Amino acid sequence: MRRPENSIYIIQGELNLLVTALRRSHRWLTHNHQDDDQDPLVSSFSKLKDLLNAVTDLSEVSPNEVLGPFLEVIRSEETTGPITGMALGSINKFLSYGFIDPSCDTATAAIENVADAVTHARFVGTDPNSDEVVLMKILHVLRTMLLTEAGVLLTNESVCEIMQSCFRICFEMRLSELLRKSAEHTLMDMVQVLFSRLPEFKEDSKWFVNMKKLKMRASGMDPTHNNKYKKRSPKPKQKKIQGGAAGHGATHPTAHSDSPSQCATPPPGEQEKCGTSELMNRVAPSDADKPLAGAMSDVEATLERSEVIATTPVAGTKTVVDIQTSFQRAAEDDNLQDSISDISGQSVVGPDTGGQPVLGPDRQDRIQGGPTQVIGDVTLVTGDTSKGYVAGMDTCPVTLSPVRTEGMSHPSTLQTPTDTKTSVGGDMDTPGTDGEEGVFTPREGSIPPPSPSVGHESDYVNPRGVRFTSHHRGSGPPVPYGLPCVRELFRFLMSLTNPLDRQNTDVMVHMGLSLLTVTLEAGADHISKFNSLLYLIKDDMCRNLFFLLQSDRLSLFAAAIRVCFLLFECMRSHLKFQLEMYLNKLIDIIVSDSPRISYEQREIALDSIVQLLRIPGLVTELYLNYDCDLYSSSLFEDLMKLLSKNAFPVSGLFTTHLLSLDALLAVIDSIEQNCQHVMVHGTGPGTDHTKLTRTATSLDGHTGQTEDRSERNTPSPTPLPCHAGNKGTLTDPEGSKMKTKETRSIRPKVRPNRMRVSSEIPAADVLAAIKQKKKVYHMGTELFNQKPSKGIAYLQEHGLLATPLDPSEVVLFIKENHKLDKKQIGEFVSSRKNEPILVAFLRSFNFDDTRIDESLRMLLESFRLPGEAPVISYILEHFADHWHKMTGETFVNADAAFTLAYAVIMLNVDQHNTNAKKQNVPMTSREFKKNVKGVNGGGDFDQDMLEEIYNAIKAEEIVMPAEQTGLVKENYLWKMLLRRGATNEGRFLHVPTGMFDHDLFALVWGPTVAALSFVFDKSSDEAIILKAVSGFRKCATISAHYGMSDVFDNLVISLCKFTTLLSSAESADMIPVQFGNNSKAQLSARTVFGLAHRHGDILRDGWKNILDCILQLYRAKLLPGSTC
Repeated sequence: MRRPENSIYIIQGELNLLVTALRRSHRWLTHNHQDDDQDPLVSSFSKLKDLLNAVTDLSEVSPNEVLGPFLEVIRSEETTGPITGMALGSINKFLSYGFIDPSCDTATAAIENVADAVTHARFVGTDPNSDEVVLMKILHVLRTMLLTEAGVLLTNESVCEIMQSCFRICFEMRLSELLRKSAEHTLMDMVQVLFSRLPEFKEDSKWFVNMKKLKMRASGMDPTHNNKYKKRSPKPKQKKIQGGAAGHGATHPTAHSDSPSQCATPPPGEQEKCGTSELMNRVAPSDADKPLAGAMSDVEATLERSEVIATTPVAGTKTVVDIQTSFQRAAEDDNLQDSISDISGQSVVGPDTGGQPVLGPDRQDRIQGGPTQVIGDVTLVTGDTSKGYVAGMDTCPVTLSPVRTEGMSHPSTLQTPTDTKTSVGGDMDTPGTDGEEGVFTPREGSIPPPSPSVGHESDYVNPRGVRFTSHHRGSGPPVPYGLPCVRELFRFLMSLTNPLDRQNTDVMVHMGLSLLTVTLEAGADHISKFNSLLYLIKDDMCRNLFFLLQSDRLSLFAAAIRVCFLLFECMRSHLKFQLEMYLNKLIDIIVSDSPRISYEQREIALDSIVQLLRIPGLVTELYLNYDCDLYSSSLFEDLMKLLSKNAFPVSGLFTTHLLSLDALLAVIDSIEQNCQHVMVHGTGPGTDHTKLTRTATSLDGHTGQTEDRSERNTPSPTPLPCHAGNKGTLTDPEGSKMKTKETRSIRPKVRPNRMRVSSEIPAADVLAAIKQKKKVYHMGTELFNQKPSKGIAYLQEHGLLATPLDPSEVVLFIKENHKLDKKQIGEFVSSRKNEPILVAFLRSFNFDDTRIDESLRMLLESFRLPGEAPVISYILEHFADHWHKMTGETFVNADAAFTLAYAVIMLNVDQHNTNAKKQNVPMTSREFKKNVKGVNGGGDFDQDMLEEIYNAIKAEEIVMPAEQTGLVKENYLWKMLLRRGATNEGRFLHVPTGMFDHDLFALVWGPTVAALSFVFDKSSDEAIILKAVSGFRKCATISAHYGMSDVFDNLVISLCKFTTLLSSAESADMIPVQFGNNSKAQLSARTVFGLAHRHGDILRDGWKNILDCILQLYRAKLLPGSTC
């Protein structure tokens, strides 16, 4: 926005109003005008007024000089809430009017100063309602600051602080719902602008090192988190100020350096004496709110941070009210883990409120030197001058700030929950993943190197019309924000949706889902370009969403479904197995008989499947990537069968039955539209795949654009439109073509696939061969699970395994086929006659630079170790030999590796076997070391290594995860899913709209016609009947297009039955009465005769039924006179 020409007068007006308010405050009643020069706040405004009077244009004044006095009021702990609110309103106006020009040299420092002051606002409270007004204005300033052009100059740390401040307000349940909802909407606007800027950002591996500075914490906002550790710091002595008004205790802000209002900034070495912080959950760091050098004149002054969001309003003479102690409820626990003692001079104090409005007699001595009394739902702390309070003092500082980490120039330690191992640089450990805490340590096959630059030099305008222009500045300390803060925000939102984290309340989970929805709406097409963001989606985000599908809370379930839809619509290219798991979970929900799953959840699950099937190209992709993949489930075929079965009503027709029918018709609609498009463009029935592919590819010329939906692809409970205006009549071909030509310019009949079409798409005959091979593999797998030799022999018989056996082929079959029984694999490879296969199987593992117990874990995850000692020894001998060679012969010989491996197995049994524990006391570390003493070629193993092995086995049993239950099994299956996704198996093919439609229709027509027939027969609702008839017509059109006479005959025979003419036992005189009273029979007759008239050239066996109907009509004299 262009700065107004009367900018100087706007600033002068705001300045005068604020000075007037300061002078009218009860704290200034006893002052003379001569005292103004001694007060830093009024004095700074006077200097600004003189400066503005001396210039002709605002560009002659530095933004810091203009904003400085207003920011000092916001920072001041001596001003009341209304005055702070006025200053915040002024700052918001200045930002809205564009007073900070991004091209100005000092603009970066100015916007940083604004961010620092607003996120650390201090004010004297008046009452809860007025204080909430101030917090509302803080939200407005934070939002305006991030959304204006100057907002691009904020640093990553400042953006994280801004977001964290809003989150804390949003999750403080004792604030009003209006304020919390305002914070929520503010967060949505901020998230939208951040993710809409993704096209401008670049991914650089260098910033991973500094990611810990951006760590955001959810635990600091948990209102139910109890303080387990409390410390107290002594109260400072406070100087009494003379001349205060009676009953008001007015003080001069510069007259006492160690008063409670100044305790947040004690001199060095005296931090421990600060006592006012006892009114808050946590104290600020020793230098947290030190005034900026030179009253903000030095634009490079270090911006210091404090640690809490709190307001402390005045509740009357000598009373202080703390209304927001729960804003940092878990701060003590978090920082105890992060070694908070490293921050010099800091002490932690706070009431054990558990996030609830306090309290009782047990808290009377919570504040040293003063009793506590409860009024309503807030705690009043009575001041005591003998213990260091000013007589009549009725003020206490109010702070708004996130946590701080030592050593940051512009810090923002917005931390994650302490019970979650989170690597802020790259991966956040979730149960079942094998990442380590640290800086962006990729797990096996989890994340490739940082993606290349995707930034653009041109200006970027976000959906809100805000233009972002890149500016090349010097090498100053502040660096404008970019991908680091976006990634940290993304990670933080995912952590909020983790239902396994007990600190996450339903409100927090729902908020996280809502904001994740915004991220995908704003940046879905760009997120996948950044590997650091994509990695989080593949693991943490999908896993949390799938856990939420088990929630019995309908709002969370529906929100998770919504996020999943957006996710898989745009990023299924990278989420092949996640999409498979998602659809299987939806199928389980639909067919489940569990009372925990409500009817509404089944309804939502079915509706989401309908939406997914309407995504252009997705139906074909399901068939191509799953049904035509050797080791994936036949997802499309199974889904169609389920929907057909679920469309059959048992006792009445409900919404779930209609949704199942809609899902089937969504597939039919898509295929029929493609056929219509081909016919309109001049090709006849029976078009081969080559021509269809060419046509569909031409439609997908603009794969990066989203086009409007056609009418037939719009999900709707109303019946799909017929081919003509009257019920049951078909539009003639010429009329159809004319209508298509008229509407083609308005909207496309076929929406293209938004995804980029894959370069290598297999031909139809290749897919047919794969499907046949898959059937053989499926049967071979079942036989293998019964008896391995039978399965292997069956595969050899059908030519899928060589004769004699090639060990490498067998190993590939064992390792890639995740449906094989682990126990049967163990028996097969442990057989001595299969020794070559065991050797090849072991060589397929990479044990390079892996400790022997960790290598055993990897091996024993792949099969169940038999229980016989000779068999175990046989397997461990080959394992030890391979491990010894892979690790560079770290031991003296392979025998030493075998002995230690066997000792590890025995240690595992000793520590975790229930029967062994009953008979003997589990061995100690010393006993374990003694057992393997002198077996390393006569010498000893490294003692530290043995200690690590002992601790690892004692802490975590070596188990077969696939045979476990609950979270252990789920963690293992998720880890296997991620591993599969990192291999070539995880490749997802995108195809043009309309490709392989013939194959799809061959699979779907049977279930669809069966469902249509049942619904048509049982329903009496006109809309549902018309929908079924429309489905019949579309199936007939498709079958005629591809020349599928058997399908067309089946349709005709089914419709002839519904005419009741074939089964009528009445006399010829009664047929007109029965037929005339049955509108459904008339509709069926019109439909079947219309289809026969239009597509009679492919009708074969169906002619007999049609002629039988005509004969019945002839006997009843219902045919036209010319035919009788």
